[in-house]
Amino acid sequence: MLDFEACATFDALHSIPRASVLRTTAEKPILAIVERDGCRAILSIRPDHLALVTIKTRLEARGRRAASRLLRDITAVADLHAVPMTLLVSPSAAHDEPHLGRTELHAWYARLGFVRVNVSSFCYRAPRAIAAAA
Repeated sequence: MLDFEACATFDALHSIPRASVLRTTAEKPILAIVERDGCRAILSIRPDHLALVTIKTRLEARGRRAASRLLRDITAVADLHAVPMTLLVSPSAAHDEPHLGRTELHAWYARLGFVRVNVSSFCYRAPRAIAAAA
């Protein structure tokens, strides 16, 4: 893929309803912050895939499925552009707040289409085919 396709993927993130999208760098890879409903995702937009660097939900927004909705919208953008996604499962290091453990995180990402690669914490999500409008 060419670099302009990474930029197109970044531009497409603006289509996520009610999301605030910020491009943090002009260098490669492009980093984007997508925020909505108390949830923030940081993405690394590469020529051949979209990497989820982190996704965090503010304490007061937890239990409202904000992270699930935001990640579902991000994966929809990846699907639209036929771009695979990657991530590294890593529980929060904050000891003063509740968080999901590694097993729960793997299960959560699996529900969103991510597949664990081998026994590592690395996960991959192939783009889903988009049905053509009839």
